[in-house]
Amino acid sequence: MRVPLRQGDIVVGDRAYARAPSLEKVVSAGADFIVRTGWTSVRLTTPDGQRVDWNAIYEPMQPGEVCEMNVLVEHSGRKGRGKPPLPTRLIVKRKDEKATQKAQKAAKRGNQRRCSNRLQPMTLIAAGFVMLLTSVPAHELTADEVLQTHRLRWQVELAFKRLKSGMGIHKLPARDERLARSWLTAHLILALMIDEAVTDVLDSPPVKTKPRTSQSLSLWRLHSLLRSEILNAMLMVMRPGKILTRVTEIIRHVCDPPRRRKSQSAAARSAVLL
Repeated sequence: MRVPLRQGDIVVGDRAYARAPSLEKVVSAGADFIVRTGWTSVRLTTPDGQRVDWNAIYEPMQPGEVCEMNVLVEHSGRKGRGKPPLPTRLIVKRKDEKATQKAQKAAKRGNQRRCSNRLQPMTLIAAGFVMLLTSVPAHELTADEVLQTHRLRWQVELAFKRLKSGMGIHKLPARDERLARSWLTAHLILALMIDEAVTDVLDSPPVKTKPRTSQSLSLWRLHSLLRSEILNAMLMVMRPGKILTRVTEIIRHVCDPPRRRKSQSAAARSAVLL
């Protein structure tokens, strides 16, 4: 079920939604959008009708620097022929060197998966930048505030990932609307109980036997463990009061082994702090 857009809403989306028809629907409903885009995702022009020169934008920017300019989103195809362009703000932020290298490696892997023979040089260059389109006026949200607002989307993605993979909510077992609603409501209640228990565990004092410093707490494993124990508590297999005690006793089983890349939880926390 899609929730209708209302006046004053702000839609936050990934680059898949950076399409002229989708953006036009949002604006037509009286709402605004903040979406990520790529250098080829949508046709952009300057207010005087010139194509956006990406090289002119990228070259003078330093790591961490933010650039903003007014652009027009043009419609393409037969359906969009004759429609007026959509005025938006283009916000570009240059990533640091480490993030740029990571994004470029991901772009190369994606090109290999698509079995493409050629990776365009501009694709590698653009991987070092975050590019957003927004219809929110500058006097309502600054460029930095637009970037921070879009960054919150990652927290929503993590929540949905836990609901789908950890709770199995992606496989709806009922077709009847009432049964489906009851099933979803029960799982959402369980998810809220798990989140509350996770907070208690993170706030609890350390155990006597501390885990190795090279290990970090895995929120993913902790969610899985608490799901199992809360269900057992509901079935009276274990009293609820003993759940936290057991979690702290087997804390080593909910810790990730040492690894080079940053864990999802650490990346999420750093994103929120930024």
